[in-house]
Amino acid sequence: MHSASRMLRAAARSITVHATVLCVTVLPVILFSRLLHAEGPLALLYAWTGLCSSCIFLASTPLSSSSSTIGLKRRLRTVTTVCAAVFSLVAVLVVLAQVNVARRSLAEAWLELARQGRAFGFFSFFTTEIYALFCLAQALLLGARKYLSFVICATVTNLLCAGIILNRPVLLLLTLAGVFLFFLVSTPKQSGVRMSTLIKSVSFPVASGLALAILLALFSIGENRPRQLFKTPDLSALFVRLAPSFPLMRDVPGYGFSAGSADMPDSVYLSQRILFNVQGAPYALHYLADTRYRTWNGRIWTEDPDAGETLPLVIANGTHHGGLRLTLVDDFHSAIPTEQHTTSAALSADAPAKATFTRNKGIRFEPSARRGLVAYLLTDSGLHATVRPDDPQYFTNLAAYTSEGGPASSRLVSLARELRQRSNNSDREYLRLLLDHFSQGYRYSLQTARQNTKADTIDDFVFDGKQGFCLYFASAFVLLAREGGLPARLVEGFRVELDERGLGTISGSNAHAWPEVWIDGEWRIFEPTPPYTADDPFAYLGDDDQSARRQLEDLFGKPDKTTTQRPALKTVLIAAMQFATAAALAATALYFAKRKKGKLRRKAARMVSYYRKRGVSGPEIIGWIKWAEEVNRREIRKKNTADQAAEVAAAMIEAAYGEGRN
Repeated sequence: MHSASRMLRAAARSITVHATVLCVTVLPVILFSRLLHAEGPLALLYAWTGLCSSCIFLASTPLSSSSSTIGLKRRLRTVTTVCAAVFSLVAVLVVLAQVNVARRSLAEAWLELARQGRAFGFFSFFTTEIYALFCLAQALLLGARKYLSFVICATVTNLLCAGIILNRPVLLLLTLAGVFLFFLVSTPKQSGVRMSTLIKSVSFPVASGLALAILLALFSIGENRPRQLFKTPDLSALFVRLAPSFPLMRDVPGYGFSAGSADMPDSVYLSQRILFNVQGAPYALHYLADTRYRTWNGRIWTEDPDAGETLPLVIANGTHHGGLRLTLVDDFHSAIPTEQHTTSAALSADAPAKATFTRNKGIRFEPSARRGLVAYLLTDSGLHATVRPDDPQYFTNLAAYTSEGGPASSRLVSLARELRQRSNNSDREYLRLLLDHFSQGYRYSLQTARQNTKADTIDDFVFDGKQGFCLYFASAFVLLAREGGLPARLVEGFRVELDERGLGTISGSNAHAWPEVWIDGEWRIFEPTPPYTADDPFAYLGDDDQSARRQLEDLFGKPDKTTTQRPALKTVLIAAMQFATAAALAATALYFAKRKKGKLRRKAARMVSYYRKRGVSGPEIIGWIKWAEEVNRREIRKKNTADQAAEVAAAMIEAAYGEGRN
């Protein structure tokens, strides 16, 4: 009786302690996420924090040597220790990977809003993840019964986060120094044991903070990574491949691919995450430029350093009527793409203070713009050219778009000369021949078919692989246009076509690259990527290229399969049910037919056995007809037995040979 009550009290005490630990670790994370208006898988984060803190607490709790179940507790402690180590290691690696790919501009934009009390979005969730890692140390200290260290760790954690978010580093340092100084001064000098215990208790949070600071330096945020000091891996390419919709990377140029990366990408992974909502004229087609490139070194493109003229940019206090309207849907973005002929723009009142608008680089923000920003792009048809034809710098500026670049391959030079000769020195005819060249014999795919990884990527695409996405078609067009003597440049951005209501969205599927060629006194857009101009965009796809098919379906809708249309699922199900019903009926009929024949055979066997004992040879010797006649001639003990024998004989003959045989 007493042992049962002790067990109940121990269980209640254990439940109370675990509930306290969960409140100490999970509740601050919940409050922190609510305070920052975090958006993401919060339930998963809360569950992980509770599970991990429980394992850490159990792993760090001292064992009682007087317990009769010491062996079981040791095994349980081993299991929880392994689980705590695995959970903690995975969590740290996940957070460090996100730190590695997060854009600095996004962090700056989020911090500015957080200091104004307007933080939100996935970056708030990311910050909550880091805060949860700090809170796990509290479970470890509670399990080890280091309550003084627990108080210091909790204080340091909250002061550290508050100091970083509120941008009060001096106050943070003074507060931390005052906390440590208070505990050191309040401890008597003659108490050496207490001093050593205090040093041990405060060493853990200090060491953890230093270790985290070193790790953050190794995996410092995005483009601010100190590559010269630390050889840290750049995980952006891996995230683009595995999770192209990851919110912390949303200001990557090209939204999933970029000509200015370390090398021309062999593949592209486009996100379905919506970036902008667009409103304009019904059925209008818009090419919105994000980045322009000028120099090609044989391997990658370099961004055009010429920003162009500064264009008017105003802040609209109310609704601005006219022009193309773009509304930012994503959390943050560092730029607003603009059309080539956009001559002025108006932004909503929540736009960042530092915003610039130039003709070649579009609208750029510092820090990034936040969700809900509205931009109105206005066009003046009279202002198209970057420079006037009578400007003395006219020829110098355009020469840079023909001369700057690596040496073109001999095959590209030969192809340009051949097409130039066929054009009769007509620039328009030469460009038309270039478009015709890429519309025949090429396949559109989000995966290139490079034949030689060491060869020139564009040369290999034009003559050997003949498979790629818009970046390859546009790059080849620019190089061939330059070989033909025409100034040309590469543009990355978004291509969006509005519906009958004048509405549209921009996502990863709209990411596009195209060439701009200087002709007739202005920069003109050309479209060499075949699916974007063909009547049947899907004619340029491989049969098993599902990723490219999904992208084109997002842009142009699903193809009209009139001849090779697969049967609808409902039709297939109905046909399958009809077949199953017919098969069941046939099986039932066959079963009863076999059952009837079996009954007949059993009855015939009994009668044959009965008369064989009375001297009548079996039908296998004399036949069924003779057997029935012989039975009829014999003296019958039972009434109607002869008639039954005749019926059985006739039935067996019919079953064996069919009706009418004897």
